[in-house]
Amino acid sequence: FGEALQWIDGEYRYAAANSDAMIVTYAAAQEIGSSVILKVATTGGVNGIQQLSEGQLSAFSDYIRQLKPPGVDLLVVSRPADTLKIYYRIYINPLVLNLSGGLVTDPAIKPVETAIKQYCKSLDFNGRFDVSALTDELQKIPGVLAPVFMQAFVRYGLNDYQEFSDFYTPNAGYLAIDDDNPLDVTLSY
Repeated sequence: FGEALQWIDGEYRYAAANSDAMIVTYAAAQEIGSSVILKVATTGGVNGIQQLSEGQLSAFSDYIRQLKPPGVDLLVVSRPADTLKIYYRIYINPLVLNLSGGLVTDPAIKPVETAIKQYCKSLDFNGRFDVSALTDELQKIPGVLAPVFMQAFVRYGLNDYQEFSDFYTPNAGYLAIDDDNPLDVTLSY
């Protein structure tokens, strides 16, 4: 970012590599028909990932335009995280967890919420959210007897929420828990 490509030995490239100027840390290409969508993001924000600024996206799009093979229809996008609302009924051992999901020994620590956030964070960029895999992770938590999945909804951009029950690949490439529907509201113990 902030450096111009140069025509060197028959190709565009940088005169010298500058890791401080590299802004794209996450990328995924998806072929749709005869076009390719390139989803990109940088480090920071939600789960350690955030969309590029308008200026960064413009610069990166121009960079890709200069490097891509001729004739390739390519769209570069960088979007805010898709938001997730997920509902579980969690059956607990009351000797370990309280009815708010906190540890009996330290109510501020909420292992189920932590596990859900960690699962979202652990997904590869543009990786598929898998309800069964998340449920498997919740079953490993001491004090959780049975996590029963109820519903899940996702939204990207200003679109309406869509329900899903098995898998979801984020439109932006990454997910965040909806701030308006935090886990302490959508989980029941």
